[in-house]
Amino acid sequence: MLTDHADTEEKIISELNVSDWHYSHEAEQFERRESVSLGLLPFGSYDETYGGLRFSDNFTDLLALSVNAVRFGIACVDERNDLKRLRNLLNKVEFYKNYSYAYAVSISYKLRIMGLAFVDDGKGDLSALEEALPEWEDVLVAQENERWCCYMRTQGWRELPVAEVRDGVYQDKVRKLHARLAPENVDRLSEAVGRDFRKEDRDNVYRLTSVIRLANSMTDRPYSVAKAVKTNRQ
Repeated sequence: MLTDHADTEEKIISELNVSDWHYSHEAEQFERRESVSLGLLPFGSYDETYGGLRFSDNFTDLLALSVNAVRFGIACVDERNDLKRLRNLLNKVEFYKNYSYAYAVSISYKLRIMGLAFVDDGKGDLSALEEALPEWEDVLVAQENERWCCYMRTQGWRELPVAEVRDGVYQDKVRKLHARLAPENVDRLSEAVGRDFRKEDRDNVYRLTSVIRLANSMTDRPYSVAKAVKTNRQ
């Protein structure tokens, strides 16, 4: 169907409600909330269609798998949370899958900021990372804020001015507008909606050790993190 801009704004978007996925800790799965939703559904089995999508034994894939799992409180691979379930969980919602890969790719850069790097030594020693995180917390939180904003822009989101935020609603999922797309506005937005976005960025930073440790548990040659390069502070 082809429509012009006016038809899209006035006749389609005004009647469209998008699905919103939330992870239920009680049910240990994603649940979809929707009223009216449009979507494309593949024929056949969801697992067969998406089960192996973009996934291999590459360490970046394991990190992405772990980013997604740790966000929802999964700390280890066990009988309940085996690799198949973690993979299906990663592939369940496209937004979270893309988010997890974007964060996984950023980990090496975060380490470099601290003068650290992955070491393929099979030991899985993360003591250097644990020691460095408190010292570099402010720098990493600022970087995570900017990274998140950049990620959202790559997903097609545009900035909603903070001045236009009403009743705590800071995003429009249909038009893909979000008030947190300018790093310098994070404090104003937090105050406007009563949500501490800097704390969320800080939590993301301190998940690093859990993410790497979980990824290491999925390989027979775990990576260590060690001092590698000089930083501006040295």
